[in-house]
Amino acid sequence: MKEETKLFQLAKNLYQAAFWEDYWETDILALQFPHRAEPVFISILGKSDGNYGFLFYRNLEELSYYFEMEKQSQIRDLETSLDFLLLQKGISLMYEDRQDLEKEDYDRIKSSSITFRGKKSWPVFIDYKPGFYPDDIELNEVPFVIETMEKLLEIGHDFRSKLDIHDTEENKESVFLRTYKENGEFEDDVFVIPQAVLQGVTDQEYKKQEIKITDFEMRRANHLKIGSSIWELELNYVALPIQNEEAERPRFSVMLMVVDAKSTEIVLGELIGFDEIEQIQRLFLQALVSSNVKPPTVVVNIGRYQHISGILGDMLDILGIELTPVYKLPLISVIQKDMLDFFDEAENE
Repeated sequence: MKEETKLFQLAKNLYQAAFWEDYWETDILALQFPHRAEPVFISILGKSDGNYGFLFYRNLEELSYYFEMEKQSQIRDLETSLDFLLLQKGISLMYEDRQDLEKEDYDRIKSSSITFRGKKSWPVFIDYKPGFYPDDIELNEVPFVIETMEKLLEIGHDFRSKLDIHDTEENKESVFLRTYKENGEFEDDVFVIPQAVLQGVTDQEYKKQEIKITDFEMRRANHLKIGSSIWELELNYVALPIQNEEAERPRFSVMLMVVDAKSTEIVLGELIGFDEIEQIQRLFLQALVSSNVKPPTVVVNIGRYQHISGILGDMLDILGIELTPVYKLPLISVIQKDMLDFFDEAENE
């Protein structure tokens, strides 16, 4: 209970500090603790849109998701909250209205004995992991969050005066860093973010995959004639939970969908796992055989081009099918919107 009280007292102190009045979310701050191998990074939210809060990235690997989000928002529209959720990895502290709190969050705040009043002032802590539903922070993460918030109160005030000499647009690769020693002393410096982190996570995670299906299966599909109709293909998460065990954190489902752009027919629609490479390749090949024709081109969302290319690229090359990125999949976008509307209505009934 003492830990919970401290957690929410610090959340209240940070809200009262109102760092978002001066910091943009691109003004990333870094903390190096003596007991951690890599710095902790913090983005302060709220200056641009009034959604107040903080994002805590525990290491460089998690920070790369921040830059992946930035990169994806520049090349495509992040249309749904799910798009944002899947590009987050780390811990957030967000401030919500009282009426928007889940019962569990409200009860936790009340149990801490710390009082909150006002619009957008009630703290909620969430842990994000790509592919999984957002969840409460683990108990073993609470000391880390407390320590980070304590130091953020210090550096948030101290670095405020340096913002006017640090143009984040021109100095995107460097952030303010405070390094703490075991005795509590500290040194301030600038941390240069590695290029691999600035590039996001796509290049690291979505490498070329070998063709896992048999030569016999490939030959059968390769003998098909090339048709005239382009296929749209999407491989993306949908807001359907998968939980194999009760204690397991729920995952998002993944939908592999293919639509014939000429006939508007859904050629393939299967729930699948992102890591089921062989199954993804085989399902696509079976769709070709069932259609008895090969499309000249398969178009995919530009934000997922590298991922899909890593799974299907070599196979499509052998089959003589071109893989092309586009900014929007017209037919699949409509189908997915209808699906989301259906699930939202079902959930609200």
